[in-house]
Amino acid sequence: MIIDMNLMRVLLLLIIVIFAQPVAAQLDTDFLESQTNLSITPDFPRPGQLTNISFANYNSQLYGADIIWRLNGEVVADASNQKEVEFIAGDLGDTDVVSVSVIRDSRVIQSYSIDVRPTYVDIILEPQTRTPDFYKGRASPSVGSQINATVLVNNSKLLTGDYIYTWRIGNRVLEGGPIRGTNKVSFDTPRGSKSTLTVDVSDTNGNSVGRRAIYFRSSKPELVFYESNALYGQSHTAISDSLVLIGTAATIIAEPYHLDIRTYNNPDVNEWEIDRNEQANTNPNPYQITIQKVSEGGTSNVSFHVRSTTEFLQGAQDSIQIVF
Repeated sequence: MIIDMNLMRVLLLLIIVIFAQPVAAQLDTDFLESQTNLSITPDFPRPGQLTNISFANYNSQLYGADIIWRLNGEVVADASNQKEVEFIAGDLGDTDVVSVSVIRDSRVIQSYSIDVRPTYVDIILEPQTRTPDFYKGRASPSVGSQINATVLVNNSKLLTGDYIYTWRIGNRVLEGGPIRGTNKVSFDTPRGSKSTLTVDVSDTNGNSVGRRAIYFRSSKPELVFYESNALYGQSHTAISDSLVLIGTAATIIAEPYHLDIRTYNNPDVNEWEIDRNEQANTNPNPYQITIQKVSEGGTSNVSFHVRSTTEFLQGAQDSIQIVF
Protein backbone atom coordinates (compact mmCIF):
# COMPACT_ATOMS: atom_id res chain seq x y z
CA MET A 1 0.00 0.00 0.00
CA ILE A 2 1.50 3.33 -1.04
CA ILE A 3 1.04 6.19 1.48
CA ASP A 4 1.09 9.73 0.22
CA MET A 5 3.88 11.51 2.19
CA ASN A 6 2.14 14.89 1.91
CA LEU A 7 -0.98 13.40 3.49
CA MET A 8 1.12 11.99 6.33
CA ARG A 9 2.63 15.40 7.04
CA VAL A 10 -0.84 17.01 7.24
CA LEU A 11 -2.09 14.32 9.64
CA LEU A 12 0.98 14.74 11.82
CA LEU A 13 0.47 18.51 12.06
CA LEU A 14 -3.19 18.03 13.03
CA ILE A 15 -2.19 15.63 15.83
CA ILE A 16 0.34 18.14 17.18
CA VAL A 17 -2.21 20.99 17.18
CA ILE A 18 -4.92 18.89 18.88
CA PHE A 19 -2.69 17.67 21.69
CA ALA A 20 -1.00 21.04 22.18
CA GLN A 21 -4.27 22.87 23.14
CA PRO A 22 -4.65 21.37 26.66
CA VAL A 23 -1.05 22.30 27.39
CA ALA A 24 -1.75 25.96 26.53
CA ALA A 25 -4.85 25.92 28.74
CA GLN A 26 -2.81 24.52 31.62
CA LEU A 27 -0.27 27.32 31.26
CA ASP A 28 -3.03 29.93 31.49
CA THR A 29 -4.32 28.31 34.68
CA ASP A 30 -0.88 28.30 36.27
CA PHE A 31 -0.50 31.99 35.44
CA LEU A 32 -3.77 32.85 37.19
CA GLU A 33 -2.85 30.78 40.25
CA SER A 34 0.40 32.67 40.68
CA GLN A 35 -1.26 36.07 41.09
CA THR A 36 -1.30 37.65 44.57
CA ASN A 37 -2.49 41.14 45.53
CA LEU A 38 -3.59 43.50 48.30
CA SER A 39 -6.91 45.33 48.17
CA ILE A 40 -8.11 48.22 50.31
CA THR A 41 -11.60 49.09 51.56
CA PRO A 42 -12.66 51.84 51.23
CA ASP A 43 -10.70 52.61 48.09
CA PHE A 44 -9.83 56.11 49.32
CA PRO A 45 -9.85 56.25 53.15
CA ARG A 46 -10.65 59.52 54.84
CA PRO A 47 -8.64 60.74 57.85
CA GLY A 48 -9.48 58.68 60.92
CA GLN A 49 -11.59 56.19 58.96
CA LEU A 50 -11.58 52.46 59.73
CA THR A 51 -9.68 50.85 56.87
CA ASN A 52 -9.42 47.20 55.79
CA ILE A 53 -6.52 45.67 53.83
CA SER A 54 -7.12 42.14 52.51
CA PHE A 55 -4.62 39.67 51.09
CA ALA A 56 -5.81 37.65 48.08
CA ASN A 57 -3.62 34.61 47.55
CA TYR A 58 -4.23 32.46 44.45
CA ASN A 59 -0.96 30.52 44.58
CA SER A 60 -1.60 27.01 45.91
CA GLN A 61 2.08 26.66 46.85
CA LEU A 62 1.59 29.25 49.62
CA TYR A 63 -1.21 27.37 51.41
CA GLY A 64 -0.27 26.62 55.01
CA ALA A 65 2.43 29.29 55.18
CA ASP A 66 2.58 31.88 57.97
CA ILE A 67 1.19 35.36 57.24
CA ILE A 68 2.71 38.33 59.08
CA TRP A 69 1.20 41.83 58.84
CA ARG A 70 3.08 45.05 59.62
CA LEU A 71 1.81 48.59 60.02
CA ASN A 72 4.56 51.16 59.59
CA GLY A 73 7.12 48.45 60.34
CA GLU A 74 5.44 47.20 63.52
CA VAL A 75 4.02 43.65 63.58
CA VAL A 76 0.24 43.56 63.99
CA ALA A 77 -0.07 40.63 66.40
CA ASP A 78 -3.87 40.37 66.20
CA ALA A 79 -3.66 39.81 62.43
CA SER A 80 -1.20 36.91 62.51
CA ASN A 81 -2.10 34.31 59.84
CA GLN A 82 -5.19 36.34 58.90
CA LYS A 83 -6.11 37.25 55.35
CA GLU A 84 -6.95 40.82 56.33
CA VAL A 85 -6.04 43.57 58.77
CA GLU A 86 -7.96 46.59 60.04
CA PHE A 87 -6.55 49.91 61.22
CA ILE A 88 -7.50 53.56 61.62
CA ALA A 89 -6.23 55.78 58.82
CA GLY A 90 -3.98 58.64 59.90
CA ASP A 91 -4.34 62.39 59.55
CA LEU A 92 -4.19 64.45 56.39
CA GLY A 93 -0.65 64.39 55.04
CA ASP A 94 0.25 61.11 56.78
CA THR A 95 1.28 57.96 54.92
CA ASP A 96 0.69 54.55 56.49
CA VAL A 97 2.68 51.64 55.06
CA VAL A 98 0.89 48.30 55.38
CA SER A 99 2.87 45.20 54.43
CA VAL A 100 2.25 41.46 54.47
CA SER A 101 4.88 38.71 54.39
CA VAL A 102 4.33 35.04 53.57
CA ILE A 103 6.78 32.88 55.53
CA ARG A 104 7.55 29.18 55.29
CA ASP A 105 10.29 27.46 57.28
CA SER A 106 11.47 30.84 58.64
CA ARG A 107 12.04 32.10 55.11
CA VAL A 108 10.09 34.93 53.47
CA ILE A 109 8.58 33.52 50.30
CA GLN A 110 6.67 36.61 49.19
CA SER A 111 6.14 40.13 50.52
CA TYR A 112 3.76 42.90 49.46
CA SER A 113 3.07 46.42 50.71
CA ILE A 114 0.66 49.26 50.09
CA ASP A 115 0.86 52.96 50.96
CA VAL A 116 -2.27 54.47 52.46
CA ARG A 117 -2.50 58.26 52.15
CA PRO A 118 -5.73 59.58 53.71
CA THR A 119 -7.50 62.01 51.41
CA TYR A 120 -10.50 64.14 52.24
CA VAL A 121 -12.94 64.33 49.35
CA ASP A 122 -16.19 66.17 49.89
CA ILE A 123 -19.08 67.29 47.69
CA ILE A 124 -20.93 70.53 48.39
CA LEU A 125 -24.48 70.60 47.04
CA GLU A 126 -26.21 73.91 46.38
CA PRO A 127 -29.83 73.40 45.30
CA GLN A 128 -30.99 76.35 43.23
CA THR A 129 -34.44 76.51 44.78
CA ARG A 130 -36.43 79.20 46.55
CA THR A 131 -36.57 79.76 50.32
CA PRO A 132 -37.32 83.08 52.06
CA ASP A 133 -34.47 84.99 53.71
CA PHE A 134 -35.70 84.30 57.25
CA TYR A 135 -35.89 80.52 56.71
CA LYS A 136 -33.43 78.84 59.11
CA GLY A 137 -33.23 75.59 57.19
CA ARG A 138 -31.54 74.98 53.86
CA ALA A 139 -33.03 74.82 50.40
CA SER A 140 -33.87 71.33 49.16
CA PRO A 141 -33.75 70.11 45.57
CA SER A 142 -37.01 69.23 43.86
CA VAL A 143 -37.54 67.13 40.74
CA GLY A 144 -36.43 69.16 37.73
CA SER A 145 -34.70 71.88 39.77
CA GLN A 146 -31.07 72.79 39.15
CA ILE A 147 -28.30 71.75 41.54
CA ASN A 148 -24.76 73.14 41.62
CA ALA A 149 -22.15 70.70 42.97
CA THR A 150 -18.53 71.37 43.94
CA VAL A 151 -15.96 68.75 44.92
CA LEU A 152 -13.15 69.59 47.37
CA VAL A 153 -10.04 67.41 47.54
CA ASN A 154 -7.62 67.78 50.45
CA ASN A 155 -4.61 65.67 51.48
CA SER A 156 -3.07 68.19 53.92
CA LYS A 157 -3.64 71.13 51.61
CA LEU A 158 -6.54 72.01 49.35
CA LEU A 159 -5.79 70.58 45.91
CA THR A 160 -6.56 72.95 43.07
CA GLY A 161 -4.35 71.44 40.39
CA ASP A 162 -5.21 70.16 36.96
CA TYR A 163 -7.41 67.14 37.68
CA ILE A 164 -9.94 65.08 35.75
CA TYR A 165 -13.44 64.86 37.22
CA THR A 166 -16.04 62.25 36.27
CA TRP A 167 -19.50 62.99 37.68
CA ARG A 168 -22.40 60.55 37.77
CA ILE A 169 -26.04 60.70 38.84
CA GLY A 170 -26.89 57.05 39.45
CA ASN A 171 -25.37 55.33 36.43
CA ARG A 172 -25.67 58.37 34.15
CA VAL A 173 -22.43 60.24 33.40
CA LEU A 174 -22.81 64.02 33.46
CA GLU A 175 -21.24 66.54 31.08
CA GLY A 176 -20.86 63.83 28.43
CA GLY A 177 -17.82 62.31 30.16
CA PRO A 178 -14.78 63.34 32.23
CA ILE A 179 -14.10 67.07 32.49
CA ARG A 180 -10.67 68.56 33.09
CA GLY A 181 -9.62 71.46 35.27
CA THR A 182 -12.96 72.42 36.82
CA ASN A 183 -14.35 70.94 40.03
CA LYS A 184 -17.91 72.20 39.56
CA VAL A 185 -20.92 70.80 37.75
CA SER A 186 -24.60 71.73 37.36
CA PHE A 187 -27.44 69.32 36.67
CA ASP A 188 -31.20 68.96 37.01
CA THR A 189 -32.58 66.84 39.85
CA PRO A 190 -33.70 63.50 38.40
CA ARG A 191 -37.12 61.98 39.00
CA GLY A 192 -37.58 59.94 42.13
CA SER A 193 -37.43 60.76 45.83
CA LYS A 194 -33.74 59.91 46.26
CA SER A 195 -30.59 60.06 44.13
CA THR A 196 -26.86 59.34 44.40
CA LEU A 197 -24.20 61.72 43.10
CA THR A 198 -20.69 60.31 42.58
CA VAL A 199 -17.45 61.98 41.52
CA ASP A 200 -14.15 60.27 40.60
CA VAL A 201 -11.03 62.44 40.68
CA SER A 202 -7.85 61.48 38.84
CA ASP A 203 -4.69 63.24 37.70
CA THR A 204 -3.72 63.81 34.08
CA ASN A 205 -1.79 60.51 34.06
CA GLY A 206 -4.94 58.55 34.88
CA ASN A 207 -3.99 57.86 38.53
CA SER A 208 -6.95 57.95 40.91
CA VAL A 209 -6.80 60.74 43.48
CA GLY A 210 -10.11 60.13 45.26
CA ARG A 211 -13.78 59.27 45.01
CA ARG A 212 -16.89 60.38 46.86
CA ALA A 213 -20.56 59.50 46.62
CA ILE A 214 -23.37 61.26 48.42
CA TYR A 215 -27.03 60.39 48.75
CA PHE A 216 -29.67 63.10 48.70
CA ARG A 217 -33.46 63.33 48.73
CA SER A 218 -35.69 65.61 46.73
CA SER A 219 -38.59 67.58 48.17
CA LYS A 220 -41.90 68.58 46.67
CA PRO A 221 -42.39 72.34 46.20
CA GLU A 222 -44.69 73.62 48.93
CA LEU A 223 -46.72 76.83 49.02
CA VAL A 224 -46.88 78.76 52.33
CA PHE A 225 -48.83 81.99 52.95
CA TYR A 226 -47.67 84.91 55.13
CA GLU A 227 -49.22 88.24 56.03
CA SER A 228 -47.28 91.39 55.24
CA ASN A 229 -47.64 94.55 57.30
CA ALA A 230 -46.79 98.02 55.97
CA LEU A 231 -45.08 98.88 59.27
CA TYR A 232 -43.45 95.61 60.33
CA GLY A 233 -42.93 93.94 56.98
CA GLN A 234 -43.51 90.27 56.27
CA SER A 235 -44.51 88.11 59.20
CA HIS A 236 -42.32 85.08 59.85
CA THR A 237 -45.30 83.06 61.10
CA ALA A 238 -47.16 81.20 58.40
CA ILE A 239 -50.94 81.47 58.01
CA SER A 240 -52.22 78.00 58.87
CA ASP A 241 -55.70 77.67 57.36
CA SER A 242 -57.38 81.02 57.79
CA LEU A 243 -56.67 84.68 58.45
CA VAL A 244 -59.02 86.97 60.38
CA LEU A 245 -59.06 90.35 58.70
CA ILE A 246 -58.87 92.93 61.49
CA GLY A 247 -58.64 96.11 59.42
CA THR A 248 -60.09 97.00 56.06
CA ALA A 249 -57.38 95.24 54.03
CA ALA A 250 -54.57 92.70 54.30
CA THR A 251 -51.57 91.91 52.12
CA ILE A 252 -50.85 88.22 51.56
CA ILE A 253 -47.53 86.83 50.33
CA ALA A 254 -47.23 83.34 48.80
CA GLU A 255 -43.84 81.67 49.33
CA PRO A 256 -43.19 78.60 47.13
CA TYR A 257 -40.56 76.70 49.13
CA HIS A 258 -38.10 74.52 47.14
CA LEU A 259 -39.33 75.75 43.77
CA ASP A 260 -36.63 75.99 41.11
CA ILE A 261 -35.28 79.55 40.96
CA ARG A 262 -35.73 79.59 37.19
CA THR A 263 -39.45 78.87 37.61
CA TYR A 264 -39.76 81.29 40.53
CA ASN A 265 -38.25 84.15 38.51
CA ASN A 266 -40.11 83.39 35.29
CA PRO A 267 -43.18 81.20 35.92
CA ASP A 268 -45.41 80.07 33.07
CA VAL A 269 -48.41 80.05 35.43
CA ASN A 270 -48.80 82.69 38.15
CA GLU A 271 -52.42 83.08 39.22
CA TRP A 272 -54.31 84.45 42.22
CA GLU A 273 -57.98 83.54 42.64
CA ILE A 274 -60.59 84.78 45.08
CA ASP A 275 -63.61 82.53 45.40
CA ARG A 276 -62.51 80.81 42.15
CA ASN A 277 -62.37 84.06 40.23
CA GLU A 278 -59.00 84.89 38.71
CA GLN A 279 -57.66 88.23 39.87
CA ALA A 280 -55.83 90.79 37.77
CA ASN A 281 -53.00 91.39 40.22
CA THR A 282 -51.43 94.85 39.77
CA ASN A 283 -48.89 94.38 42.55
CA PRO A 284 -45.27 94.67 41.28
CA ASN A 285 -44.52 91.49 43.23
CA PRO A 286 -46.55 88.71 41.52
CA TYR A 287 -46.33 86.60 44.70
CA GLN A 288 -48.17 89.28 46.71
CA ILE A 289 -51.82 90.38 46.71
CA THR A 290 -53.87 92.82 48.75
CA ILE A 291 -57.32 91.71 49.95
CA GLN A 292 -59.99 94.34 50.64
CA LYS A 293 -62.85 93.83 53.10
CA VAL A 294 -66.10 93.76 51.14
CA SER A 295 -68.59 92.78 53.84
CA GLU A 296 -68.97 91.95 57.51
CA GLY A 297 -69.30 88.44 58.82
CA GLY A 298 -68.26 86.60 55.68
CA THR A 299 -65.41 84.46 54.30
CA SER A 300 -63.51 84.27 51.04
CA ASN A 301 -61.26 81.58 49.62
CA VAL A 302 -57.92 82.93 48.38
CA SER A 303 -55.77 80.60 46.30
CA PHE A 304 -52.49 80.90 44.42
CA HIS A 305 -50.97 78.73 41.68
CA VAL A 306 -47.42 78.89 40.31
CA ARG A 307 -46.01 76.39 37.81
CA SER A 308 -43.71 75.68 34.90
CA THR A 309 -45.41 74.19 31.84
CA THR A 310 -42.21 72.57 30.58
CA GLU A 311 -41.27 70.91 33.89
CA PHE A 312 -44.73 70.20 35.29
CA LEU A 313 -43.54 68.97 38.70
CA GLN A 314 -42.04 72.41 39.23
CA GLY A 315 -45.11 74.05 40.70
CA ALA A 316 -47.29 74.45 43.77
CA GLN A 317 -50.89 75.39 44.53
CA ASP A 318 -52.75 76.05 47.78
CA SER A 319 -55.42 78.25 49.38
CA ILE A 320 -56.46 79.89 52.66
CA GLN A 321 -59.69 81.33 54.07
CA ILE A 322 -60.06 85.04 54.78
CA VAL A 323 -62.57 85.76 57.59
CA PHE A 324 -64.13 89.24 57.55
